[in-house]
Formats: sequence, structure tokens, C-alpha cells
Amino acid sequence: MSTHARGTLGRGILGSVTDRVAHSNTVPVMTVRPEDAREHGPEREAFSSVVVPLDGSILAESAVPYAEEIASKLGLSITLVHVVRFVVPSVPTEFYDGIADTEWEELEKEAGQYLSDESAKLAAKGVVVNWKLLRGGSARAIVDLVHETPNSLVVMTTRGISGLTRWVLGSVTEKVVRSSGNPVIILPGVAQDEAGE
Repeated sequence: MSTHARGTLGRGILGSVTDRVAHSNTVPVMTVRPEDAREHGPEREAFSSVVVPLDGSILAESAVPYAEEIASKLGLSITLVHVVRFVVPSVPTEFYDGIADTEWEELEKEAGQYLSDESAKLAAKGVVVNWKLLRGGSARAIVDLVHETPNSLVVMTTRGISGLTRWVLGSVTEKVVRSSGNPVIILPGVAQDEAGE
């Protein structure tokens, strides 16, 4: 589906129809920006890899089997991505850089082990897989990575650990769809609060 929307709301969120379908549908939905479709059309370059953002939640990990199937059928590699953030309530983002190196190292060590374990599961099935550990805001870090691999296909769920109940897509997914310029496959997910967790 195209992410284009008419009217002022289109600048801030996905096109209303696309957003509603992607959020409420029970099957995966691929979104493509209209300018990308117009520029490349049916002659768009083949995908080079599949990018799967993971935040450590079971919901986010549910995207891995879909990515594995796509990668296997198209002969693509998979890149698992995790963004390390040190979140201090009520503290402006600019103060995050002041965290002691040892604290960053601990966070990155734990996250790196997580990605290594997830990658090993895929590698055991014969999938070509690598992983990347990023710092910063989740959406921006993912978008920056995707910009470095313009022919990649992003596969992600609508929500991660936040479990917020709302009509629009989870903020990270929505920002990646709107800003990356790459096709994104959005997988349906049940928020934790809706699942009674």
C-alpha cells in the first residue's frame, strides 16, 4: 500500500487508510512511499537484504520467521538490529551522552549477546545473517542504517515493548515507514496490555 495521505494530517502520520489497514489487519502489509513507486515502478532494483529491528520483546521477535521466509525465497541476507538506549525519566536527551562509558559498555554487552544468540538461531538454519548494535533514538538509528542500504526491505511489528493502546501505528514503526524511504512490511501484533500481559 502507498503511505501517501491527503490533507494536513498526512504530514504527521501515515495515510489514514494505510494506517488503519496496517494496524487492524491480521496479515502482513507492505508499505511503499508513492514517490518511490513513481520513480522506480516495476523496474525497481532487487532487494539486497532484509532488516529486522528487535527490541528484546517477543512481539518484535515475531518478525524473524517472516524475514527468514522472505530471505530464503529471495536469496537475501538478514540484518538483525537493536538500538541501545539509556533512558532516564524526565531527563532531556542531550544528557544521555554523559553516561559513564562502563554503563554503555554493560548495556551494549548485554544487547550484543542477545543479537548474537538470535543470529545463531538463524545461521543454524542456513540463513546468511549479521547483526548491528546502534545507539540513539530507536527510529532515527534504524532509519539511518536503512539509508546506508537503500535496497533493503524492513520487516517489523507494529509495537514493541511499550504495549500502548492507540489507533495509529507504534511510533517507531510509523517513523521508519515515513522516513526511511524503503519498503516496510508491517506485521500485525497484539499489544501487551491487550493480551493481558
